[in-house]
Amino acid sequence: MNANTLWSLRLGFSNKQSSAIEKLGITSFVEQSFNSKIDSVLPAFLEDSPKLWKSLKQCDKI
Repeated sequence: MNANTLWSLRLGFSNKQSSAIEKLGITSFVEQSFNSKIDSVLPAFLEDSPKLWKSLKQCDKI
């Protein structure tokens, strides 16, 4: 199996990223993946859900 494919899978990516790993090199690819912005917006379907374990336990939906 291609080493870039193996690295892609080991890092939790799909086989689609193996070409980027081959093109950039493993170090640059990992650095770029850490530099990507994280979306912290709460999805609409979770807006009314309990936020803490204590309130989740009190919820009658369980």
